[in-house]
Amino acid sequence: MSHPSIEDIRKNFTYDAETGILYAANRTRRTDLNGKPVGCQHGNGYLDVRLGKKLYYVHRICFAHYYGYWPEAVDHINGNRADNRICNLRDTNKQLNGLNRGMDCDNSTGYKGVSYRKDTNNYMWQFVVEGKKYTKSGFATALDAYKHKVAFINALNSAASEFLKP
Repeated sequence: MSHPSIEDIRKNFTYDAETGILYAANRTRRTDLNGKPVGCQHGNGYLDVRLGKKLYYVHRICFAHYYGYWPEAVDHINGNRADNRICNLRDTNKQLNGLNRGMDCDNSTGYKGVSYRKDTNNYMWQFVVEGKKYTKSGFATALDAYKHKVAFINALNSAASEFLKP
């Protein structure tokens, strides 16, 4: 995906890193919108904004505006997709960002990636990183399975541990 240049972003928007609000700037039409917050919230929780004829996620524009480069992915540390304060945004890749997802709505164990196996009467964990699936079963409790999963991820990649969300 091509991105607008950092210069174009900084020309068309101002960004308040403390509040996370992106503002319109230097508009030639609809100049009444200059200095006004931009972004439309979608059902997925993210804000987006139009630049030229394309839509971009506001959090990605904010990150690029502040740091001066486009990351592969941007993670909302606290999980709130509308919180675009710079202290809540971090550079990541798609695999690590996936570790910070919330639980599926049908999760019954209370731990992401942990499920109960009726056939063996125990708990198991699973996750995927960089296309490789990891799985382990045989745990008496969901908490035991989750603790083992966290330890495994820490051993696998210490950078991944900061992205873990229960």
